[in-house]
Amino acid sequence: MKRMTRIIAALMCIALLGMILCSCQQLDDKKRNHAVYTDDSKETIEFRGNNYKRLTLPSESIVPVTPYDYIGATAYVTTKDVPVLLSSVFGEEIAYDIKSDEPVVIQCYKESSIETNNNFLVNSTSVYGYQYDNEKCYVREDHFDELNEELKDGNLDHYYYYDYGTKDFELKDSDSSDEIAYEMNSDYEVKIDEKMIDDESTAAINETLKNGKKIEYNKLKNHTYSSFSLMYCDKNLLFTDTSKILIIFRDTTADKYYLASMAYDYANHKELIEAPEKYSQLFKKLFSENKNIVFEDDDLSSYFEYDFEDAEEVKEESDSPAIKL
Repeated sequence: MKRMTRIIAALMCIALLGMILCSCQQLDDKKRNHAVYTDDSKETIEFRGNNYKRLTLPSESIVPVTPYDYIGATAYVTTKDVPVLLSSVFGEEIAYDIKSDEPVVIQCYKESSIETNNNFLVNSTSVYGYQYDNEKCYVREDHFDELNEELKDGNLDHYYYYDYGTKDFELKDSDSSDEIAYEMNSDYEVKIDEKMIDDESTAAINETLKNGKKIEYNKLKNHTYSSFSLMYCDKNLLFTDTSKILIIFRDTTADKYYLASMAYDYANHKELIEAPEKYSQLFKKLFSENKNIVFEDDDLSSYFEYDFEDAEEVKEESDSPAIKL
């Protein structure tokens, strides 16, 4: 009986110790993900031993490039008087690059009222859609001056794409129901990462956009194409412009390459820009290295039969300021 009592007591001690260690780990995690406004002006944030200054972004479409897997590693910013354990109750949720121990950019989410048929949730806030608050973007002090200068005109001249981290992924042209067909095997797993294109390709794109020959869409629409999409960013892949996308079309009939800058996935003009032949090998290399995320047999009309006004209407319809329950 005494032996059994000692065993039970030992097990209880082990369980209690585990609970204490678990609680300490949870507290450490909360401390690590707790940012603090340094004063009432809320112009500066302290986070993980670094100071961050508020940066005014040039437009609402300029936002940080953040990984898709930030959910589950939530962090909050509060005033100094809020205890760590209450940060999620009284704090503002923030987004940052969780792959970095000392992220360069922090941004708060917008607060929006939740509409209900009663008053129970009226005073709550929501991050539905995870919309960023462009008035509450903070940059680490050692990067502030550089980024402030680079972003002030809103013209981002570098490019990146999403690498899905798998060879078992292939994009094909839209079918009759206008749905993109995805082909994958049974153990398919998506691992999304942002990758910038190299400096040589970046220079080729910018030179083509500036001086390339413009050709009317109607003169090219009867050819067959593949396409590769790029997003705009700054040189450090910290900010992106969500309103724009750059598409490189490969004319598989004539083996030529064309660029088209889109607004919300629609062309705001009816022209493509032909890349000089001296850059053909660079673009060919881009397509070859990323063949798993290249659209084959793409249809130009899906981009050029709509205009910027159509895109604006789509954007307005998609912007929902509140959740209706």
